[in-house]
Amino acid sequence: MIEAKFFAHEGKSIVYAALSVDGRGLKSYGNFTMKLKDAAISQRASLLEDNSYFFFAKRGLTVYESDIPHGYRSTWENRHKLAVSKLSEKIKNTSEDEYGKILLSGDSDRNTDDFIEVHIYGGFTNMAIDSVSGCSKRGKRHEKSQFLVIKDKLKKTGREWVERDD
Repeated sequence: MIEAKFFAHEGKSIVYAALSVDGRGLKSYGNFTMKLKDAAISQRASLLEDNSYFFFAKRGLTVYESDIPHGYRSTWENRHKLAVSKLSEKIKNTSEDEYGKILLSGDSDRNTDDFIEVHIYGGFTNMAIDSVSGCSKRGKRHEKSQFLVIKDKLKKTGREWVERDD
């Protein structure tokens, strides 16, 4: 219902992502993050100030009776304006290193994640991937083998693997 409210019959063509400035992703969605190339998504991405699933409930709206209020969405080109509008109260006296954690925060519970949701129309291919980050040192033996294959494929296609320990 929420997908239909935002995108009508095009909802099945939307891939969801989270806006990040430091390459981190939401842990509740997995241990790896893909950074996408601007050129691959900029003309077909829009943003919403919040997780679309929780958007209506947090504002006391209903998908049946309420229209999507103005001021909570933006184009890719104007994503900075949406971020400032949402987070201006949180960024006073903030160091540059803290911006990423303010823009995208959460642990392993999707109910407490706070982020700006990105909607990419039509999905994307592996050519849209700029880099992949995560911790390949954890996991079971077969998972570590899969990481090696992924790292090798990234390297062969000129993409970067960013090892993290978080």
